[in-house]
Order: sequence, then C-alpha cells, then structure tokens
Amino acid sequence: HEIPFDPYASTVVLYSDRYFYCMDGHAPYDTASGFRLDLQTGETAPWDLPAETTGAQDAAGDFAVTARLISDHPVPFTSDPEISDALLQNSMLEYDLTDVTTGKPATKIAEFPYKGADDGSGYVYYTYLGKSGDDFYFTGEHSRSEEEGIKMSVLRVGSDGTQEDLGLMIHVSLRELRQNGEIQWLFAMSSNPGTLTVYDLQGTQIAQVDPPAGVESYYPISMLDDGRILLNIGYDLDHDNMTRYATIDADAFLNGSTEYTEMEFLG
Repeated sequence: HEIPFDPYASTVVLYSDRYFYCMDGHAPYDTASGFRLDLQTGETAPWDLPAETTGAQDAAGDFAVTARLISDHPVPFTSDPEISDALLQNSMLEYDLTDVTTGKPATKIAEFPYKGADDGSGYVYYTYLGKSGDDFYFTGEHSRSEEEGIKMSVLRVGSDGTQEDLGLMIHVSLRELRQNGEIQWLFAMSSNPGTLTVYDLQGTQIAQVDPPAGVESYYPISMLDDGRILLNIGYDLDHDNMTRYATIDADAFLNGSTEYTEMEFLG
C-alpha cells in the first residue's frame, strides 16, 4: 500500500516497524512539534514533545534520546539574534530518555551549557554521539587558540549519571561505528581517503588502517549483523556518481587487509 508523505514538510527523526516519528518544528527558534505516522493505516497522531525540544537523536529501547532547552526564563522562540542569544548564553541543553509514545521526558541523561562551558583553555561544546548498552557517548568540541585550532574529545555518561572523559584529544573529527544502533568502535580520519585510527569504547587505540591504493574514498559505514564491516570505497562515475560499497571481515579490516568484497547492484 502507499502512504502520502512530504519529506520537505516534516523530518523523520525515529522509526520502528510500525511508525515514523516526525518533527516539523524544534527549539530554540520555533516551538517543537511532531507527529507519529502509522505505517499500517496511514493515520497520524500528535507526538507531544515539550515545546523546548531541540531534537530527537536516537532510540533506546522503548525510549527516545531527546534534547531540550532548560532556562530560568521562558524561551521566547524567536529568530531575533539579540533576544535569542541573550537567552541561550544562560541556558542548558538537557538530554533525556523520553517516552517514545507520549513524548514526555522520563529520565535525565546529562546536561551541558548550550553555548559551551569553559574548560580552562577555551570552550567545549558537547554533542550527542550514540549509545552502547547503558552508556551514552558525547563528542566534545574544544575551541582553542588559532594555533591549536579545534580539538575533539569523547565523554561517556553511565546510567547512574557518572561522567568519564575517555582521554582522547585529537585534531580531526571523531565518528562512531554502529551495529544495530549500538556503538562498537570510534574512529578518526586524517583525510578521505586517509589513515583511519580506530579506538575501542574505553578510548584505547586498537588499529591504524591505511586505505588501499587507488581508492577515492575508504571508511566504515556500519557493522553488519554477522560482524562484517560495510565500507564506502568510492563512487561510480559511470552511474550517476553512485556510492560503491564493499564488505570486509572486522578483524581483517583492523589488521590492515585490503581483501574486501565489492557489492554489485543488479538492475
């Protein structure tokens, strides 16, 4: 069956076998609003998120990981830069486990200053990265001097609220590798293609992987159910620049093997 849906009017932020969870407005410049689309019947129902919600980042069992503004003053929901910036300078961004059905926050995960916190040498801005088991991971973007530039770190928040910095401080962007929504590794790329540095979830470096000769792109996208790695290995210029994908055994990838198997698309 066919269900009408306009992806330009609303954004699908979460989904299940039965529902699309969509947002068509979010804080701080607009009140958050959303709805749930039933994929069997095509019917919609309001998804009553708090008006201060800035986004829904992830799924965690029967809950959604959401972020919302917390302030001592009512959020004005205006794009006027003077008014909004004055409020955001003194606001917190709280991450919650939110009941996916009702849209009501149930458990606080962590909170950070919306405009960043002084870390002694500059400012650090935390952004949600993903989860593994009962632990939640955030990247910290550390603003430094012009000479040092931006550095990235990773913060782990346990189910009891304890926070632990993994001890990483690197100059390039950190990414996560997931399997069925759960983070398995962290990795950083010096360029694309370039050397990949892979870390476990304790922040320990477990491999450095150099791209095979001749590829124009090389990085992992996800870990499949059977433990193989799905790779981006470039683009097919003869077919509308379509992405070329390949698979490789996880241990072989970590050991620097280039014996990947490229996927072929039929039709």
